[in-house]
Amino acid sequence: KRGAFLQKSIVLKIGKLLFKVPKNASIVIWGCGNVGSQYYDQVIRTGYCTLKYVVDKNWESVSGKKFPVCNPEKLKQEKESIVVIANALTEQQNEIKAKLKEYGIEDERVVCECCSLPMGDDVRLEVFKSYHRNLKIRKAMGHALVRMGNQYDGGYIMLDDFQGGKIAYSIGISTDVSWDRDMASKGYNVYMYDHTIDGLPYEDERFHFRKRGIASGYVHGRELGTLEDFLAENGHSGMKNMILKMDVENAEWGALCMVPISVLEQFDQIIMELHGMDCIDHMVGLRTFVLEKLAVTHTAVHVHYNNIGGEQYLMGKIPVSCAYEVTFANKKRYRFEDVEVDLPLDIDSPCMPHKKEISLKKWNSYFED
Repeated sequence: KRGAFLQKSIVLKIGKLLFKVPKNASIVIWGCGNVGSQYYDQVIRTGYCTLKYVVDKNWESVSGKKFPVCNPEKLKQEKESIVVIANALTEQQNEIKAKLKEYGIEDERVVCECCSLPMGDDVRLEVFKSYHRNLKIRKAMGHALVRMGNQYDGGYIMLDDFQGGKIAYSIGISTDVSWDRDMASKGYNVYMYDHTIDGLPYEDERFHFRKRGIASGYVHGRELGTLEDFLAENGHSGMKNMILKMDVENAEWGALCMVPISVLEQFDQIIMELHGMDCIDHMVGLRTFVLEKLAVTHTAVHVHYNNIGGEQYLMGKIPVSCAYEVTFANKKRYRFEDVEVDLPLDIDSPCMPHKKEISLKKWNSYFED
C-alpha cells in the first residue's frame, strides 16, 4: 500500500510534467534546490523512472547534499536521457533551455516544471476532496482534547496524553514559546529549532534551543537540517513516544516529503500548521504525497481553520483556509472510533482575535454526497 500511494503521488506532484516522462525512462534533473530535491526524493522512493544524475550550475559550491551533483557540462555527452528542469521561474527555465541547446539537447528531451496547473472548479473540488480524505477526524478512544499554549495564535489542541517519553520537538518558534512552556510544565524536555531568531524570549531549564531551521529540500548544513538530523544530534534516533510541533510557514511540505515513515512513527502526536491549502492550483501532488504519507502512520484527531487570511470558500460554500492547524495521533499508540464533529470546538480560539472565527461545521460530512 505504501508503494501504491507513493507511485500515485509522484504523478500528482509533477502534474502534467511527468505525463511527458514515460515510466522507466532515463532522466537527468537540472537543479538541486527545493524542487529538484523533492523530485530526487520521489524518484528514488518510487522507482517511477531511472535517475542518472543531478546537475546544477553551482555544483562546486553546493554542500551538505545527500546525493552527488554534477557539472552541467556533463550533459554534452548525454545522448538519450530526458532532462527535467527543476526550477519554477520562467526566466531561469529559458536560460537553462538555451544552455541545453548549446549542449545539443533538443527540445523534445527537455521537460519543464509546471508551477501552476490551470483548474476548473470541478478539478479543484476533487483536489480538495483528496486533501480532506486524509484529514478526516476520528476520536482517540479514552482521551480528551486539551489546549496547550496561548489562547490565540501559538496555542494548539492536543490529546490529553502526556505519559510518553517526555521529549518534545518544537520546530518554528518566532517570539512565542507558550506551547513550549506548557509542555515543559508537563515534564517535557523541549528541543526547539528556529533559524530566524537569535534566542528565546525567555529561558526554562527544560528548553533546549538551537538556531537552526528545518530543511525543505536536501540543501542543509549549519543553518538548516532535517528532522533526522535533529533527532540524531540529540541522541533520539529510534526513540519512541515523542511529540512533534511544527509551524514553519510552508516548509513543512518539503521537509516531510523527505522524512522516512519510520521517523514519523517515533511521535505519538504531531501538531502542525499546514500552509497554502487554499492555493489548490499549486503544489497539488506534493501536498497529496505528504498527507497520504502521514496517513500511513497517523490519524487526524482535530482540525482548526486559521483565520489569518480571512474567510474564503471553494465554490462559494466549502471553507478553505490558507492554513489549517491539525493534530495527528499515532495509529500504533491509540485506538480510534468514528465521530461526528462540529468545528470549531469550545476549546478552539481564533488565531487572529480581531478577525471572525470560521466554522468548519460538520467537517467529516462535507463530501459524503
